[in-house]
Amino acid sequence: MSSSAVQPLLALLASRVGGNPTQYMFEQAFAHHDLDWRYLTFEIAPENLGDAVHGMRALGFHGGHCADPHKQAVLPWLDRTTETAAMGGTVNLIFRDEDALVGENTEGKGVVQTIRGVLHPAGKRVVLLGAGRVAQAVAVEL
Repeated sequence: MSSSAVQPLLALLASRVGGNPTQYMFEQAFAHHDLDWRYLTFEIAPENLGDAVHGMRALGFHGGHCADPHKQAVLPWLDRTTETAAMGGTVNLIFRDEDALVGENTEGKGVVQTIRGVLHPAGKRVVLLGAGRVAQAVAVEL
């Protein structure tokens, strides 16, 4: 793990990152909260994903995000996943836990949190239209 004097780094690992607003949004959030953190965007070809994850580990990155097409392909390169990521088979968030890089999927959590703004889904019947990765993540969370 890195020294507390080292500026914390987060990364976006994706292929075809042009136009992705994630770096801008995170940099603005860091500035708003007066955090001296950096969020870096990396265009990673699928065949280089393992090297990119090894690089994150070696350079002490605190974590980051995976975007397409890496959300499933990243699984073997991580030390472990959360139960949610394991059940859905996809990772969109990587975080460091001590020396381990852990995969999480937060997509379903976001949708369910939005639903909770209108009603609490516990005990309700739900019709879920779709069978893609986000729909699977929502099903896991529900």
